[in-house]
Amino acid sequence: MTSIDFPELSEAANNWNLDNLYDDLAVYKSLPISDFEKKCLCALLCRRNISYIALRLKWAVGSVRTELCRGLYQYLKALTSVEKIVWNNVPDLLEVRYRKNKSLLLNQDINLTVELESEYKVTSIVATIENEMLRRLDADVPESKDILLNVQVVIDYGDYKYQTNDYVAAIKSYKEAVVLDISCLGILNKIASCYYQLHLYDEAQIMCNFVLAYPATDEVKVDSYNLLGVICQELASQDYKDLYVQSAIYFFKQAIINSRGLNVIPAWNIVELLLAFSRNEPSYIPRAKLAFYDFKKIASQTNSNFQAYRESIIKEAVSLSDNGLDEWLLQQLNDLSEIFAIQ
Repeated sequence: MTSIDFPELSEAANNWNLDNLYDDLAVYKSLPISDFEKKCLCALLCRRNISYIALRLKWAVGSVRTELCRGLYQYLKALTSVEKIVWNNVPDLLEVRYRKNKSLLLNQDINLTVELESEYKVTSIVATIENEMLRRLDADVPESKDILLNVQVVIDYGDYKYQTNDYVAAIKSYKEAVVLDISCLGILNKIASCYYQLHLYDEAQIMCNFVLAYPATDEVKVDSYNLLGVICQELASQDYKDLYVQSAIYFFKQAIINSRGLNVIPAWNIVELLLAFSRNEPSYIPRAKLAFYDFKKIASQTNSNFQAYRESIIKEAVSLSDNGLDEWLLQQLNDLSEIFAIQ
């Protein structure tokens, strides 16, 4: 792949002392770093996220994460003496020693973990909601149609802010909406998603668990469990532990159960998860095959939501099929679009 195909190679070279960095990382690897590792490193130095790298390399997102976790991240930990590497902190860790011009930013669209104002942290929001629940119970406050109408307007504004990546503003709107109508527990999942996007994983998990502790619709429970699974998968990609993988599978399966076996998203997430981490644990391959059968069973049901997500899942399957899988899985992934062709 040339710099034309992967422009971050030249962009990083213009701003970083790459030769020195490559040599220093090679010391901890005991070998020169690979072309794959160089491309990933250059992309990270340009503040490109893992999804972008996967798209450029035509890999599955989970596979890129796994390779980073077991390879490049380990060398970076040794080089920087930092215990935990996250994709968006790599430039900051290396800036002092390897950046050519420290006054320049490589990319203005920086997605760093932010410090939320206390009133928008999960503990404050949960306390506010619980106090509002008590107030309404004590006062026996009836629902108002005007309030419900206003709630939807506030939610729509929060959705707009979320789509523009202004997650803090989205949290503010969603909090306002749920205080207006505390029966809208599904809005709390939206807040949890904002926390996830801001890399505030503890906050996101606490919020999802709060939602699950109260009576909620199956649809809301599915969203909570699926997000908990995604968070555990992300934690596993950053610092591989079998516990994270097993926890992710548990949450995804709970999402499937609460969808009455009709939601393909958590089912596909299990397949992708096990395949991505099979390089760490070959024992995951048989489980991935079983998970694929479960996925096909759900997808084949006429009232499942497979058709709504068919295109994105097939794209992911094509990406996964490029990663050296065994023959059976490779054939299954290649045949996916034909098996579930739109009638």
